Amino acid sequence: MEKEKLAQGVKEMRKLKGLSQEYLSEKSGLSLRTIQRVENLESEPTGETLKRISNAFDLTLEELTNWIYWGCTKKDNKS
Repeated sequence: MEKEKLAQGVKEMRKLKGLSQEYLSEKSGLSLRTIQRVENLESEPTGETLKRISNAFDLTLEELTNWIYWGCTKKDNKS
């Protein structure tokens, strides 16, 4: 997954959900620094990190990656 697009997508989804980095950190079980690193292009997240982030957004990993690449999730398409 393209690092810049991933970082931007995680940040945008977090803002759309109205979550702070701190809350996303708590909800995902990841450190605040990990969330910051992902959003600021300082590191590329592992699959497990992405899974935790997507779960914190109440999305599957597939839905999160679809949203990052195409701007929609399957949940969006059902409505």
